Amino acid sequence: MAQLQQLVGSQVQLMPIVKANAYGHGVRQTVDALGDLRRWGFGVATGAEGLQLRTLQPHGRILVLSSWQPAQLRQLVKAQLELAVWDEVSLAAIQSLPQSLRRQARVHLKLDTGTTRIGFQRSDLPVLYRRLARQVIHVVGIFSHFANAEEAGQTRTKQQLHNFTTLLDALHIPLQEIDTHMACTAAAMAYPGARFGLIRPGMGLYGLWPSPQIQARLRATHPTFQLQPVLSWKSRLLQIKTVPAGTAVGYGSTWHAPRRMSVGVVPVGYADGYDRHWSNAAWVTIAGKRAPVIGRVCMNMFMVDLRHIRRPRPGQEVTLLGPGITADTLAALQGTINYEVTTRLSPDIQRILTR
Repeated sequence: MAQLQQLVGSQVQLMPIVKANAYGHGVRQTVDALGDLRRWGFGVATGAEGLQLRTLQPHGRILVLSSWQPAQLRQLVKAQLELAVWDEVSLAAIQSLPQSLRRQARVHLKLDTGTTRIGFQRSDLPVLYRRLARQVIHVVGIFSHFANAEEAGQTRTKQQLHNFTTLLDALHIPLQEIDTHMACTAAAMAYPGARFGLIRPGMGLYGLWPSPQIQARLRATHPTFQLQPVLSWKSRLLQIKTVPAGTAVGYGSTWHAPRRMSVGVVPVGYADGYDRHWSNAAWVTIAGKRAPVIGRVCMNMFMVDLRHIRRPRPGQEVTLLGPGITADTLAALQGTINYEVTTRLSPDIQRILTR
């Protein structure tokens, strides 16, 4: 947070994004870790996430960025959550509230500038402008989202930024009176013109780079800027067994012991977010040494090769994610992104905040 604030300057506010259980890191632990650091408030994806966060943050701003259900609308407004409105239907739902609640509703208009997800399109603007003029509704923000900000090419991102500023002009809303925001971590790092007065850091907040391209671009201009992943994922060896050469390991017998050796069982599996694609490909670390994953990852367990671990013992700590094995490394093994690795960690896994 401090590095990002220094990068964008004191005139730009930060909205930490804690959707999807803080990208898998644990929303309670993340909120606690941020403490009293200066911030605009928090961003979440859904109404349910907003209500959960309100129990942790009785005061302060919370924006529901992506979706909410009409059935929960009254509860959301009473909880003083700020709500994205993305089309005529969602706007009508707000405007159908009783007058006392409608006046309390705080709305951020979502514009679709080219990502083609939720958001008002250019063709919607005449209807949107008439509805805003006809009925009282408290617009406190207007925003959009980039589709390609983390990639090397800049043409598409610059076009979306142009689309956004053009739509802002067409709406005739006094922008000095509301929050205008478009930049995620990647855009905040690489496109100063996209920062406006508020940015929405997601993965960068958790010490993960949006992409190698963004890392290279920022390091070229800010060589001292560093990101350090804040999350480690650990378990303990459940059982150790010695097996003879030729022993098959795991479902499908996809791995066979090349000689007499020790095999360790780790009580974690794909139900916990340890992906099946990491079978026979990933590794863990034990006492600072690599132990390759052998056989197929099961729902609740996987096995590791202990040949290079000196005197392994049941109960010994195993690092699944952390120094020596990063989210980027695991993502590359399955052809995905570091975001997916962390967000798929089961919320049932205990999160421990260390300082």
